[in-house]
Amino acid sequence: MKNNFIENNCVTGDGGAISLFKQTHSKSFTVLLNTFKNNKAFDGGAISSKQKVKNIDIFNNLFVENSAGNRGGGVFFRRGFSFINNTFSANNAILNGGALFAVTTHINSVRY
Repeated sequence: MKNNFIENNCVTGDGGAISLFKQTHSKSFTVLLNTFKNNKAFDGGAISSKQKVKNIDIFNNLFVENSAGNRGGGVFFRRGFSFINNTFSANNAILNGGALFAVTTHINSVRY
């Protein structure tokens, strides 16, 4: 997924713009050079990955004014991701992780 502007999505579940649930192949999923603005969800205002998803690469994206009713105003992840050179501005969550919330025992890379 590359070079998109995703704005004003609202869901009662997880991942206002992207919700990744189950990966049935071994290839990675890449999110590159996108803008996520004003998306809303329960967990992961812009992006949520909670289930058996691995090898997610999130590079050079902008997360602006996304919100979560629970955790991860911008992004919520459970496992297996690389998170490099992303920018957050004015994201919020009611419980934890205004920008990013990760529940994992192994993080490939987080830089911002």
